Amino acid sequence: MNKNFILILGPQSSGKSTQAKLLADYLGYKFVSSGQLLRDLGEEDNPIGKKLKEYWVKGELVPDELIEEILF
Repeated sequence: MNKNFILILGPQSSGKSTQAKLLADYLGYKFVSSGQLLRDLGEEDNPIGKKLKEYWVKGELVPDELIEEILF
């Protein structure tokens, strides 16, 4: 299994998703939006969705450890 990935960081509305989709298509990679993934998971009624909601209700950022658990 290929575990290579490219991480694109930048401020909101800087074109990260647009550029990442173009690059993924060009390289034959899959495109994953971590923000959209987290929003989708947060809508689910399961342990991860509930954990995400706990942080968001308090206005806190989701800890890196939970993000890593979800993405990897």
